[in-house]
Amino acid sequence: MEISQELLQKKEALERVKKEIEKRYTHPMPGYGGSIIRRSAKEAFSREVKELERQLADFQAYVRHHFKGIVEDNKARLVDLLTPAVLNRPPAKWRHQLVGPERTARAKMLIHGALQDAFKNFSLNVDGMRVRALLRA
Repeated sequence: MEISQELLQKKEALERVKKEIEKRYTHPMPGYGGSIIRRSAKEAFSREVKELERQLADFQAYVRHHFKGIVEDNKARLVDLLTPAVLNRPPAKWRHQLVGPERTARAKMLIHGALQDAFKNFSLNVDGMRVRALLRA
C-alpha cells in the first residue's frame, strides 16, 4: 500500500475513534454551543480521550517520519506530469536552456528546482493536531 493511502487510512481511523467517543459520551446541548456528558461517564470518557491522545501522538510520529518521502514522491510525479507541457510551451525564461539533446533532462531539472522553491515554505505542522476536551467540575 502506498504511504499516502496508509496515511489517509490512519487519519480516517482516528476520526472514527473520535466520532465514536463523541457518540458514546456526549449529548448536544441546544443553545449552549457545545455538548455535555453525564458526570457518571466522566471518568470513562477521560480514559478514552487519553487513549485517543496516545493514538494521535503515534499518528504525529508516523506523519513526521514519512512526510518527507511523500513530498519527494509527489514532486517526482509532478516533474513527470509537467515535463511534456514545459517541452511544448516552455516559460520564456527557460527557452534558451531547453535546446539540444539534453532538453528533456534539463526541463526536468528546471521543473524540479521550481518545485523545490515552491515547497520550501511548506511546513509540516503536526504539532497543531490536538485532542481537546473541556471538562468542568
